[in-house]
Amino acid sequence: MEDPLRFLLSVPPLTMSDPLLRPRSLLAVRSDPNRPRLYLIHRQINDHINLTTSYASFTHRLKLNHSKHVHLFSDLSHNLSNLISSFPSPPPSNLSLDHPVVDISNSDLHSLKRQVKEWIRIRKQLVSEAKESFDNQLKIQKLKDMIFFVNEQLTKAKRSSAFSSLIADKINLGAMQVMFRKDYNGVHIEVMEVEDYTFLNSSYVPVL
Repeated sequence: MEDPLRFLLSVPPLTMSDPLLRPRSLLAVRSDPNRPRLYLIHRQINDHINLTTSYASFTHRLKLNHSKHVHLFSDLSHNLSNLISSFPSPPPSNLSLDHPVVDISNSDLHSLKRQVKEWIRIRKQLVSEAKESFDNQLKIQKLKDMIFFVNEQLTKAKRSSAFSSLIADKINLGAMQVMFRKDYNGVHIEVMEVEDYTFLNSSYVPVL
């Protein structure tokens, strides 16, 4: 069976050159009750193709991020193993203190401590960056925050019949733009990249 996602992405968008959408006389349009439904179906198909393409791109980037994290953690583990093997092993705990062991100089010991601290710092940074990709609860909480923020924005915009804007990261930009193409009772919503606003800080500004 053909992959439905691949099939959707392979469907070309309908254009006015298609026989079904070719302009006809005003009389023909009025006498054809199915024409408005055809236009609605055409619009829905194109919207879903755009949305599917956006999510396919997002999934691809997410897969690349996962592969990157796996590669980085593997490299880190390999480097730590090499670091341990480059120094003499400590004596077993059941040996007496006067048991002969390989001596290690103070400079080597300080070098080892310095390298271990650096690798631990890198490991913590990688775990922090990768946490969102593997933590489902964090993803759910971020989605809840996004829904709450969007509802607040729409409520304020409806009260003032004004213009509303959302800030999205580059990965979610395409999907968010497609999502907010609908008409929200006359409210215009514009979705922009957070990279265009360097002064924003996610600690106090909700970034979708």
